[in-house]
Amino acid sequence: MALCLACAGVPAFAGPPEVPPPEYQPMQFVDDEGCLFVRADVSGWTVWVQHLDAARQPVCDRVPTSLNLPDRAPEASAVDAV
Repeated sequence: MALCLACAGVPAFAGPPEVPPPEYQPMQFVDDEGCLFVRADVSGWTVWVQHLDAARQPVCDRVPTSLNLPDRAPEASAVDAV
């Protein structure tokens, strides 16, 4: 029997619009809109789950996470190869 969460009135929340890179290790992430997401590791996959308050509303009043990741070296283009 298939379970239809949308049919049951359970809202479907997607992960953050911009997913943190794989090297991001903290358990929480705040996207550019201030919405809080929590890391869930499922069968070897990292899933970002939106944090809900007691009224089951998304928590979106936070300061966005600053990733401060080291800049990656620019990729060589076809013009560079000539």
